[in-house]
Amino acid sequence: MKPKVNIRYNPNLDEVFKPFCLSLPKFKDYKIPTQEEIDKRIQEYKDAWSPIETVVFSTIEKKTHRKFPYSIVDVSVVSACHRQYSLAIVIGAHVKVGDFLNRFIHELVHKSGYGWTKEFTEKFGKEPKLLKNHIIVHALLEHIFTDVLKRPELIEINKKSCLKHETDEYTQAWKIVEEVGYKKILDTYVKKPRNLFLRFRPSLSYFKDRR
Repeated sequence: MKPKVNIRYNPNLDEVFKPFCLSLPKFKDYKIPTQEEIDKRIQEYKDAWSPIETVVFSTIEKKTHRKFPYSIVDVSVVSACHRQYSLAIVIGAHVKVGDFLNRFIHELVHKSGYGWTKEFTEKFGKEPKLLKNHIIVHALLEHIFTDVLKRPELIEINKKSCLKHETDEYTQAWKIVEEVGYKKILDTYVKKPRNLFLRFRPSLSYFKDRR
């Protein structure tokens, strides 16, 4: 059974995110959407996600060799959001539909609890944590966007988003994926758990420092 995805407005989180975002320089000219506009955007997210939900989850499970560890995935939509999160997925209503799919699937890969092989550690072990953590994420995104969804434009959306980060490690991870090849990364560097239990639930320690 695939996880149940709940995409909905979260008024409690909005009370926190809205004033904080408005205090940031990049939101100086941002116009807070009305409730009607938020509801409309949420429906757009649902309409875009629903047709691809099953194939995205099945692809993530197939390529990470693990059962997706959550039966419910909540997506909290707020008036404005300054960055992405995976443990609690929060999306600003200003995010367009294509970028929503990019961000949401990105966070689902993080939440999948993938592991990497000894060969991965030997080749990339000295790289910074953030960069290292996103090599497999970006490789899997390229596979999903290109081979499964046939929407390569989502890759460009992701790469442009990476350029906006304060660190260049997201962009460096993409360069490694381009040099090595996403298929080789997924075939060679994603660990297959020996213990069948791990195919159903990753250790909570996995999520520490993954962002």
